[in-house]
Amino acid sequence: MDIIQSVPKEVWLKLYNDTTHPMLRQFGRLGEDLAKTLRLITLPIQCTAYIQDRVDRGFAKALSDVPEERRVMPPEGMALDIAEKLKHHPIESLLGKLYVDLLTASMDKDRSQQAHPAFLPIIGQLSSDEAFFLRRLSESEPSSYIRPKEGWDILTKEQRDKEFGNATFPIDDKELELSCMLINPEEFYYPQNFYIYIDHLNKLGLLEYTNDYFNKHTDRWRKLRTGELEFFFIRLSKFGRLFYSCCTNGLAQAEF
Repeated sequence: MDIIQSVPKEVWLKLYNDTTHPMLRQFGRLGEDLAKTLRLITLPIQCTAYIQDRVDRGFAKALSDVPEERRVMPPEGMALDIAEKLKHHPIESLLGKLYVDLLTASMDKDRSQQAHPAFLPIIGQLSSDEAFFLRRLSESEPSSYIRPKEGWDILTKEQRDKEFGNATFPIDDKELELSCMLINPEEFYYPQNFYIYIDHLNKLGLLEYTNDYFNKHTDRWRKLRTGELEFFFIRLSKFGRLFYSCCTNGLAQAEF
């Protein structure tokens, strides 16, 4: 370490400028500018070549996903924050994919408005099951789930079918089977956390409850609530839809 510290900083910088970020420099001036930005956190004294390569691959992937004529420099703060995250999450991982999606949007002049800075801490709080939950919400609006009126027991398919097996409900003037809108615990790796996922996504502002359909058909709703179970309509919030639009590639691949 003493030997490393004895080398003048200017020597390290010259060596760094001459030998690092080849993946980014292939993208021309913008790649060069990004390499200079990343130098702030990936100097060789601080960062191994392996981690530096991981960060570079994330940035190169994001750049390659944006048509050349639409590429712009991302906000420096966001670029540095994402680079820090990519040190710990390879781009093949779910979180790595979501960080790259956010970076991609921030580099695309046609999509940069999707890259909300609040998405960065949100990504770090998502489990793979919750990412899959967002994907499921994107597939149906509204979506629905069933739970006991009392307690938090996880219901089996048999329990749900016994009370709601053939139930239908009018959605936008169409009579739809409730089963087609359901998101169920057994779809997830940790089904016992099903209600926790709903609560957490709601607190993150990505999921919301809606009474719009109940209010339009109050009598139908009351008839379906005569047993021991009840159902709720949920959907991506406006903020959640923006998040999904920004991180579609990663979320579309989410599965348990």
